[in-house]
Amino acid sequence: MKKEVNKIRNIKTICVIFVCMVLLLQTFFDTGFSLASTLTPSLTTNPPFAVINQKLEVAALKNGIPSVILKAIAFEESSWRQ
Repeated sequence: MKKEVNKIRNIKTICVIFVCMVLLLQTFFDTGFSLASTLTPSLTTNPPFAVINQKLEVAALKNGIPSVILKAIAFEESSWRQ
């Protein structure tokens, strides 16, 4: 009986973590992403620094997070390269 209770508790914990991760990812990524848009030649070159900076500012403002945090995450993940 105790093992069953622990198993149910573990499943609930995993579900809560999964939901939190999904919500966190939705906060940082626009839901309008499309795989077809990644195939265009214009995305094979890196946009200018000013364009990336502006897009990160807008995304941070839209999602209510400090732009410095979003820029730091973006830089750590890709060095602002597409």
